[in-house]
Amino acid sequence: MQDSTPKQVLVGIVGHYPTSILVCARILDIQRVVLLCTPQTEGVGLVLKDQVGVPCQLVVWHDHNGLQAVVDTILTDVDPQPDEQVILDITGGLKTLAIGAWQGLVAALHHRLMGVYLGPGGALYDARMGDLLEPTAPLNPEDYLAWHGAEVSGAAWEGALDAIPEGYRQRALVGDRLRAVLASGGDVSPNQKKNSVAAPARLPLPLPSGLRLDGNRLVSEVRGYFSHHGWLEELAVALAAEGCGPQASEVSAACNLSIMGADAASDEADLVLVRGARVVVVEAKARGAKAGAGADILKRARKAERFFAGSSTQVIFFHPAWGAEAPGPLRDLVGRNVTLVGASTTEYVAAVRRGLGLA
Repeated sequence: MQDSTPKQVLVGIVGHYPTSILVCARILDIQRVVLLCTPQTEGVGLVLKDQVGVPCQLVVWHDHNGLQAVVDTILTDVDPQPDEQVILDITGGLKTLAIGAWQGLVAALHHRLMGVYLGPGGALYDARMGDLLEPTAPLNPEDYLAWHGAEVSGAAWEGALDAIPEGYRQRALVGDRLRAVLASGGDVSPNQKKNSVAAPARLPLPLPSGLRLDGNRLVSEVRGYFSHHGWLEELAVALAAEGCGPQASEVSAACNLSIMGADAASDEADLVLVRGARVVVVEAKARGAKAGAGADILKRARKAERFFAGSSTQVIFFHPAWGAEAPGPLRDLVGRNVTLVGASTTEYVAAVRRGLGLA
């Protein structure tokens, strides 16, 4: 018996941040994709073409200055077959293209056309009825970097947030003791050559793998654990994994991520969490209370936005030496997409959950 289920064709209007198109391609049963670009977004379209995972046609429109021009050509470009249903993503891109594409397709296809859009929380909705279609999709940091001409050049660890290395969970108990030392005004400055710090009080015994005591010094065999403050990055990962609970399986994570930009400039991010269209970039800072203030915070926030820009991107600064909360003048300095957290693990987890749309 022949299958009468219509094949689904995804039509996407490509903007500079095409998250919604990739979400549709990953979570809907799509057989082919047509990407409508302008000359300014053609480069992003070429990246998307490699990401969608099904046959993909790239259409570059130069004449997009009027709705009628779009309506007149849309059916030729999309060429829907009798056994196909068209799904039009109207979230991004030039609005002239989106409106013209909808107008042309709805007149010709009627019930064989479905409009979808990505809401501000990262969920996918039916444009006609407003019904929720899917809450999230399997995207990862590499997807976002590719749209900006960048790529991952290395990471201490990356994977699903519910599958973090067991060593991270075990050493989180030690990391939490060091966090408390910073919060009380103590010093955790490392001996960089020996990858060690002064041993804090009330260490969990036996010590987790990768750690040992040498007199009054706590030494790590894990590269950069003390010398480059990897302990706080690991703690940030472990807290996020625990705080997200069962939904941690929906989150892609990368710890100590090294990034290579299109201009060969390098950068790094302590922790990147991706849940569908939601991105959280965590900057975990094991410095003194006054370090990393003002201009440095704004600089780091702009770097994060450069590679992971979008309306649903949040940057969290986890800075235990601030104590209970970040200084008021700093909080007044940052925008709505930046959250400053002091030593409170509860506030940090709450900020992560909000950023990932789980609050």
